[in-house]
Amino acid sequence: MSNRCIPSLKHLFAIQEDLPDAELWPEDYYRTTIRIAGKDSDVKFRRVKLKKTEGKAYQWIYEGKVLVR
Repeated sequence: MSNRCIPSLKHLFAIQEDLPDAELWPEDYYRTTIRIAGKDSDVKFRRVKLKKTEGKAYQWIYEGKVLVR
């Protein structure tokens, strides 16, 4: 897999639809593969605990670079 490609906001919004529920996911990271410019690229999300008293306690965060066009 190649990690050299930078996903666009369009890619991240598409991935967001398929992310597992952060409340139920057993690990602190989730990795998926997307096709960018004809190459497979890994995209990794980190699960973080929010400091909220109501609603969901966990959320996914993307910590990489994003291409904005």
